Amino acid sequence: MNGVFVTGSNTEVGKTTVSVEIIKQLRKKRKVVVRKPVETDCKWVDGRCFPKDAMKLNEACASGESLSQVCPYCFELEASPEEASLDLSLIHISEPTRRS
Repeated sequence: MNGVFVTGSNTEVGKTTVSVEIIKQLRKKRKVVVRKPVETDCKWVDGRCFPKDAMKLNEACASGESLSQVCPYCFELEASPEEASLDLSLIHISEPTRRS
């Protein structure tokens, strides 16, 4: 298996909870990395993004990747990524890790 994609029809429907359980099972036999390209309803502390779902996913896979690589786009507004990105004053973009 080269990848698993988890999707849901709304917020708070259990995507992260299910994903964490899938990660736990997959980690028993293989290396797992996660990507949550965009997260909304992020908290900002001292200029750093704290995307709570991406943090849970990253902790579950224990890959050692930086949070900014797992989730490079964080928005404060709790809305769809499209809606959250419309108001430029609300956009905060984490510095993605670049491979050399």
